[in-house]
Amino acid sequence: MNAHFSCSAIFCDDIRQELHGKMSLMGIYNGSMYVPVFPIVLPKICAFFELRISSDFRADADAVLTVMKGAERINSITIPLSPFDSTIELPHGKTAVAFSRIGAMEFPAMTFDEPTLIEVVVQLDGQSMVAGRLWVTTFPQADET
Repeated sequence: MNAHFSCSAIFCDDIRQELHGKMSLMGIYNGSMYVPVFPIVLPKICAFFELRISSDFRADADAVLTVMKGAERINSITIPLSPFDSTIELPHGKTAVAFSRIGAMEFPAMTFDEPTLIEVVVQLDGQSMVAGRLWVTTFPQADET
């Protein structure tokens, strides 16, 4: 994690907007998605993300969030960083996160021909970090003894 910003991403089957500002993530993956065979077309994959930037960080440009499927860029969004959220003063001269944004992306009918790594990567002020990964692979084979 960078000292001035962090981003986390969660892959799931569906994201639903609920009443009163809630979002529900359905079918959350913990890093691996197991499929029976390749090639396969998955009806939908979603990525939910949260970007947080500390109050003492000033970037020269907006943040860019990119979703990679292996070496292929499948989506990229720009997150404007201004205006910053107001700074929250904490005891002992510390400050809270000045900027926080959540978002979601949906990818319908994605085809996989082989085991593939999907990554959400955030780029900000010349720095890059992986916010989340999903390994799409076949079911583990049982040992035959």
